[in-house]
Amino acid sequence: MRVVHEKLCAVVGAMCGLFTCTTLAFAQAPQPAEAAPAPAAPPEQAPLAAATAAAAPEPAPIVPAPVSWFAREPLQVVVGQGLNMWSFTLNGFIQADYLFDSTRSFDEGAGSALVARSDSYAGTVGRNQFSVRNTRVGFIFKAPTFSGIKTTARIEGDFFGNQPKGPGSGGRSEKGFFDSPAFRLRHAWLQLQTDYVDVLAGHAYAPLGFQNYFFPCTIAYFGIPNQVFGRVAQLRFSHNFELGGDFGLEAVLAAVRPVARDSGVPDVQAGARLFLKSWQGISTPGNLGPAALPLSVGLSGTARKLKVNAFAPGPTQASASTAGWGVVLDALVPILAAANSDDRGNRLTFTGELATGSGIADLMSTGGGAGFPALPNPMNTTPAPTYTANIDEGLLTFDVDGKPHAINWWTLCAGLQYYLPPSGRFVVSVNYTRGYSSNMASLFPANTTDKALFTHTGNRTQYADLNVMFDVTPAVRLAMSGQYTMIKYLDGQAPHHLRAMGQATYAF
Repeated sequence: MRVVHEKLCAVVGAMCGLFTCTTLAFAQAPQPAEAAPAPAAPPEQAPLAAATAAAAPEPAPIVPAPVSWFAREPLQVVVGQGLNMWSFTLNGFIQADYLFDSTRSFDEGAGSALVARSDSYAGTVGRNQFSVRNTRVGFIFKAPTFSGIKTTARIEGDFFGNQPKGPGSGGRSEKGFFDSPAFRLRHAWLQLQTDYVDVLAGHAYAPLGFQNYFFPCTIAYFGIPNQVFGRVAQLRFSHNFELGGDFGLEAVLAAVRPVARDSGVPDVQAGARLFLKSWQGISTPGNLGPAALPLSVGLSGTARKLKVNAFAPGPTQASASTAGWGVVLDALVPILAAANSDDRGNRLTFTGELATGSGIADLMSTGGGAGFPALPNPMNTTPAPTYTANIDEGLLTFDVDGKPHAINWWTLCAGLQYYLPPSGRFVVSVNYTRGYSSNMASLFPANTTDKALFTHTGNRTQYADLNVMFDVTPAVRLAMSGQYTMIKYLDGQAPHHLRAMGQATYAF
């Protein structure tokens, strides 16, 4: 049977390799503790002990617990012991992606990009991309505990550095885009943990949506369309409260880098996550890092000030303001629960997210391509006057009176991930998302003088994917995915994009 099993694994791995595939981060199973030697009997009790031992049956041998197939030792250097221990851990992965697209709409990731209109050439022809730019490397540092304070620091990056949006956009060749990618910062933070409060300072996942706890399982590039997603510089305070029994509550409050520095004040994000520790499910945030996570429900929100240059020709002499806000409800529900992170066979988990807000498209992987209208030019001057924006597009726009209006969005993201028996080395996941803007049609009406805004702005988006993953070894995962993206433009056109994706990942 062992030979047959090995051959079957090899055949399946080879088949998946034809399409290519994805990542793996694996939980390390705890090693069985060594049994302590029994204390020797005192001299005066030795004869009695010997007689008792002779009469008693032979004790059963201690059999160590089997090591999980998924167990791997971390790439870690440790100096010192106990509270005086320093540690340095290297982690990351090498990832190869193979993308076959039905249109020329996207680079590797879809995110908030628009599907090309079907009446354009880009919307009727496809493309093929081979990329390793999502390869990632990072370091985690832990210092000795001092006065009850545990300190951790992390730095991590990938190869999606600042470049033109894609080949052909000017300034960079296609060869340079894929073969000489720039290193980009993903995480750079330090954390202090105490019995009373945890403090995190630096660049990390945003607290909104309790990232990355509720992330869906997919090999598509994050954020997938209509997903609450982002990393940002912040100062965060959090604490886990014991509520009695198996219930706990995580509370978080953070000052976050403002979406526009000229707003003058930071964004605020806060939330609470209720969890049940005794009910755990296997969940993979993205394409790697499966772990047993407790049943959880999270509610989080954000508030921000959008202070923008007045909608008038430069030089800027005045500002206008409006508010941005958002609320996110998340859930992780183990349908077929697990005992621990290695108990993966026949396990099923649901992840879901519902978000709504105004002026927060940058936090929701959406936006519909909304831009700023052209300034009025009643005298037909040449060149036409231009608006100098001090905020990213997609968050707000201006009416005919020059008053700013934040753009409203709501999004839904739901997914199922199933770990097949007997071991859970095969994983199948499905995800569905959608987004809708309730005020974009009124902000960009059909009779607008800027017709490009009406024909190239969308207020409805949908996305779905199906993923199949296979762990060839504890370090190598192969995966395949089919992905569907649709956007409905304000003029009624609703083009769609199909993608077949293969991925191979070596995690370290």
